[in-house]
Amino acid sequence: MKALYHILLSLLLACLCTGIAAASTSDPSSTAPPIANAESGATMAQAYASYEAGNVAWSRAWSASDIALIRQHLGEAKAAFTTCLNTANQVNDPANAANLALMKSVSTAYIALADAALAMYDGADVYSAGRGQMNAGQYAAAAASFQSAGDTFQRAQTLFGQATATLQGVSYAGTSFGDGSAYTAAIVPILNAKAAYMGEFASYARGWQHTALAYQASGSGDATTFRSEATQAMTLFGSLRTSATFGADATSNYNILAGLLGATPTTVTTAPTQSPVTGAAITELVAEKAITVTCRGASGTFVVLTVKNLRNQPVSFTIPVGTFFDSADGSIHDLVTVETLTVTLGASESRAMTIWTACADFHLTGTGSSDVFRVLATPPDARLLPVLKALAGVGASREIFQAAVWIITDNADYDVLGAIGHGGAQAIDANSAATAMRAIDQNGVDITKKAIWADRNTILDGITDQTLKAWLTGRA
Repeated sequence: MKALYHILLSLLLACLCTGIAAASTSDPSSTAPPIANAESGATMAQAYASYEAGNVAWSRAWSASDIALIRQHLGEAKAAFTTCLNTANQVNDPANAANLALMKSVSTAYIALADAALAMYDGADVYSAGRGQMNAGQYAAAAASFQSAGDTFQRAQTLFGQATATLQGVSYAGTSFGDGSAYTAAIVPILNAKAAYMGEFASYARGWQHTALAYQASGSGDATTFRSEATQAMTLFGSLRTSATFGADATSNYNILAGLLGATPTTVTTAPTQSPVTGAAITELVAEKAITVTCRGASGTFVVLTVKNLRNQPVSFTIPVGTFFDSADGSIHDLVTVETLTVTLGASESRAMTIWTACADFHLTGTGSSDVFRVLATPPDARLLPVLKALAGVGASREIFQAAVWIITDNADYDVLGAIGHGGAQAIDANSAATAMRAIDQNGVDITKKAIWADRNTILDGITDQTLKAWLTGRA
């Protein structure tokens, strides 16, 4: 379940980071001297600095693959935009009134978006705990968890809505930030969709809340409470039967509860949904003809996997780190996953998932929606998998993953890593390159035999992490 939120948040952050970059194409602070408020001492330069710090933190959240790091950087972004908002409120600079108004509005929106994204993660954790409690027969505790999750998802929906309304009110006229109207037009439908998704998830969690209470009542022989709680659960699940995300599970839960209500309730020993088949990798279930998978390019290093469950019961599988997407067109680059995702599909459900990957051929063309890929269990280059697993284990950034892949698959040197970005991110710096080099060297590949080793002194000069510097100095 967490993997789903990670994918959704990654897409959200991608759009947000693009928007900030588009709104910061010029440096307004360079056009006028800093003006301090006589009482507070706040200056335009300080407001701009905090605004840029928020931008950097969002970019780091987008680059991170570890949920803890994403949460950390979201918190940093919220803090920076809060500082920007407070500072801008204190600056009295009529010449920069339009710039101040823009920074206030955008900061307010991004504070709400940070809170919304964090609530999405928090709700996911509590919901998962509820499902575990449900499976363990701890129905009262499960009901409390589901209620908390529903409230958290509802708060996320409200925050997404607040951010959308604020962004729609931003005026770029007379500012030094450029015209961001195209960004607003692009991001509003995405935020509206995220708000709707959170609203549906809130209803789904509350449906499980009442289901848990119904099971508790059934276990104690309280037929009246059982019927009341089951009916409330059915109302909530019934409202989701046409949902693209929750429709299949909601319909199944609704039908099972309806069947239970048709008889005098006794102690219920099974959950409303069937236990999913678990533990298999995506390629194993394809081989078993339990699922079908098609893979197409999206943009940059994103792919879209469309998976169809061929079984009449739920199925759960992983897309492990190192899953390889082999391009059918020799001019299009191959791709490889850098984290393990877990997916659960309802009976006969079909779902499209967008996944970020690393490029395995930097000299070939990027992907598009017409490009088709075969899904392989592991990379053809066996040296790659141990390195990817090691980096995934420490929550490495996307820059580090990409550097490691290119060093192994393309024998890339530092000039290549420094000149080529990926997915709109900045080029790979010395710290990222050195971290990748260390992981490669410690997992079966002699880094001194790779082309990048000739650039070690240049990389050493750019390293700011003292542990990395010590490793590279000692290795040399």
